[in-house]
Amino acid sequence: MTQGSRARRLHGSFVETTNSRTFVLAFWTFWFAFCVGGVLLSYHDAATLRDHGLRAEAVVTDVHDIPKDSYVTVQFSTRTGRSVSAQVGNWDWSPEPRVGEVRTVIYDASDPSGLVADARQGPAFIVTWIFAGGLVGSSVLFVLTYTRRIDWSGTAKRRGG
Repeated sequence: MTQGSRARRLHGSFVETTNSRTFVLAFWTFWFAFCVGGVLLSYHDAATLRDHGLRAEAVVTDVHDIPKDSYVTVQFSTRTGRSVSAQVGNWDWSPEPRVGEVRTVIYDASDPSGLVADARQGPAFIVTWIFAGGLVGSSVLFVLTYTRRIDWSGTAKRRGG
């Protein structure tokens, strides 16, 4: 057996396995569970800030303008007088933040360094909606696969896999 034919056989076996109905149903089940967790956690965090969040004046201490992960680090004092440093990912970048500027943040009193949002943006319910979209999408694809309206292995074979 040549190296090329062995590689084709292994590739074909991989494609058959990953496009099998059982594998695809397991994948969509995992994705559904992941999205359920994402919806629950993101909604809990956003609702906590909305319902119980406290406001504080925060000083920008660092600006991290990384193309796909921009955030700022801020320093503020809680109502109990504790000094807190926190990273804020939902910062409003218009105008662009500068070290030393003062802005209002909303924070969770029980986790002031872990759950903080820019007051201009408010709690991030958009994350909940994104996870909810994944939940709906995975549910639809699960049902279509389960009822055999989508045949992933047939699609792979037609594409030359």
